[in-house]
Amino acid sequence: MLTLAANPADTHDIAQAVSVAKYIPVLPLVSMCVCALLGCLPAKGLRKLAAPVTIAAIAGSFALSVMVMLGLGDVTQLHGGFTVPGFDWIHVGDFAANFNFYIDGLSSVMLIVVTGVGMLIAIYAAGYMAGDHGYARFFAYISLFLLAMTLLVLADNLVLLYLGWEGVGLASYLLIGFYYRKPSAVAAAKKAFIVNRVGDFGFALGIMTIFLTFGAISYDAVFTSVGDRSLIAGFEGTWKHTAVLVAPFLLMLGAFGKSAQLPLHVWLPDAMEGPTPVSALIHAATMVTAGVYMIARFIPVFQLSPYALTTVAVIGGATALFAATIALCQYDIKRIWAYSTCSQLGYMFLGVGVLGTMGGVFHLFTHAFFKALLFLTAGSVMHAMAGQLDLRKMSGLFKKMPVTAVLMLCGCVALAGVPFTAGFYSKDTILTDALAKYPVLGWMGIGTALLTAFYTFRLWFRVFMGPTEYTMGDEHHGYSPTEHPQEFEDADHHDEHGHDDHHHEPHEMPWLMNAPLLVLAAGALLLGYFGKDWMANMIDASSAHVDHDELAKAAGMTPEQHHKHHKELHTFVSIVSGGGALVMIALAAYFHWFNRGLTAKIAGLTRPIVTFLNNKWYIDELYHLIIVTPLRILGWVFYLVFDRFLLDGVIYDGILQWTPKLLGEAQAPTQRGKLQGFAMSMGVGLLIVLAIVAYAVMV
Repeated sequence: MLTLAANPADTHDIAQAVSVAKYIPVLPLVSMCVCALLGCLPAKGLRKLAAPVTIAAIAGSFALSVMVMLGLGDVTQLHGGFTVPGFDWIHVGDFAANFNFYIDGLSSVMLIVVTGVGMLIAIYAAGYMAGDHGYARFFAYISLFLLAMTLLVLADNLVLLYLGWEGVGLASYLLIGFYYRKPSAVAAAKKAFIVNRVGDFGFALGIMTIFLTFGAISYDAVFTSVGDRSLIAGFEGTWKHTAVLVAPFLLMLGAFGKSAQLPLHVWLPDAMEGPTPVSALIHAATMVTAGVYMIARFIPVFQLSPYALTTVAVIGGATALFAATIALCQYDIKRIWAYSTCSQLGYMFLGVGVLGTMGGVFHLFTHAFFKALLFLTAGSVMHAMAGQLDLRKMSGLFKKMPVTAVLMLCGCVALAGVPFTAGFYSKDTILTDALAKYPVLGWMGIGTALLTAFYTFRLWFRVFMGPTEYTMGDEHHGYSPTEHPQEFEDADHHDEHGHDDHHHEPHEMPWLMNAPLLVLAAGALLLGYFGKDWMANMIDASSAHVDHDELAKAAGMTPEQHHKHHKELHTFVSIVSGGGALVMIALAAYFHWFNRGLTAKIAGLTRPIVTFLNNKWYIDELYHLIIVTPLRILGWVFYLVFDRFLLDGVIYDGILQWTPKLLGEAQAPTQRGKLQGFAMSMGVGLLIVLAIVAYAVMV
């Protein structure tokens, strides 16, 4: 079903072309089942098939996603989407949720990101996870992740969207806690799951509110109702008027939890406990971008409240700056990229919050490539350094790992917003929209961009330039299943090296791992220039379309004046942010390559600030004080008072044990083993029963 179409014949042709979308989630589902089966087989050699099975399935989904994108074609006159019928799912009274898929420009872009980047990460993981006892289990979880994410993107109603949403949460819990014998990994997985429950509870309430207000949950029906101004006007003075104002904030809470925005950001840095390919998958290709996608999808609903999108923009801008300041003073490579992800997601929320949907989604698209590249090259460094991730314990690795250094450099220039890279085009689009609508947020975003360039190249110069000095990690170093056969059998073994034969010096990665990184590097450098027009067409063709004429009218300009002003502002932003990025890179080179001694002196003079930022503004400690500690005390009160004293002491050890004992002792004198005594008891009992019956009859 097409929401809007100029030509019925074109509509039919496009609907036929995009109908293959129904098979996109099927392939990850099949690979998940196959990998789970391989993991259960006693023949360990067969477990190695899990990687090619998963890669083939995701590659198939990617090919189908490309077919869907090509099937849509250049349909910029369409501001809606196609419903691809599946099967009946839930029908209860007036409530109906079918397993149908919704295809438009936005979902097509997301499918390319999810399946394309996911495929490259899976190829990298095939080499990275080699030698791990949980090899098949890992790829089963990856398949589950991709299955849930494709369902989330393709859903044509809120309930199916929520199914994919929760499926991604489950898969992330399993992947973060993949090394389930490691306490820190288990704690990180639980933290991610619990924090996301807060956001998901709000999201569920938002879905219920939308159904109660509009009587439907399918996208077409909701968007039609939202677009009916007379219907919305009729809500004045009723509870539905309050509902349409509250619903966007409930949806927003779910987005903030899933996409790690303030104040629900605390789970994302700890997610580094999972294997490095998991970090790349969560941070770049899938899970954390789900919140941005959801808000972009429901822009018409968010516009019902005059404050909803403003709140999204403010939280996004604040998170971007907040996370960037923390990244400045972290020493763990993966944590730096983790806080960078929080910051870049803040940019995306800032974009959709100022109605720059194209900029927000465009940055989501480019960010997937360069952040996946950065995480995977960080994994290569970790892989080569036997688990070492501390910036202070490595230097001058360019000579040892030149390919990895150049690949990470490609990601760094994109993240820093160096002119003509992918990050430059998408970031500046957001900053232009923000500066036009909320100048304070726009300048905050520009300041964040400068910090981003500095901390990005602080990492790169520290790791790859300067004197060649390093301290290898000790993560399972020298471990061999032939030396410890029983321990290898009983434990999930992975040395973060990927192999059992460890090198005692940093070394370059095999091409099985570097080949997908070359594709990601090309995307990080080129997708901005070559993808900006395509992205504008795809978003304008979707239900996330924003009427630029309305924006011009709101700004008090004609469309031509608004376009000219926007173009001039974009040129200004490009010069400031692009030039500023180059200046900050030069400063990073001076302080973290040429004059590291001066950096140490400055850090010593500003020790309180460095400590404050290194400890992440003490947010975790604050949460522990005001949330975790009171709940733990309450738990101990319930345990000691209700469980130990009341249930175990008073009820179980007291009433339940002593009552039967006392009753038994009271009846003991009548149990002497004499027949006449039993006969007398039976007679007395019979008389009592007859008396009761007689009394009942008389009454």
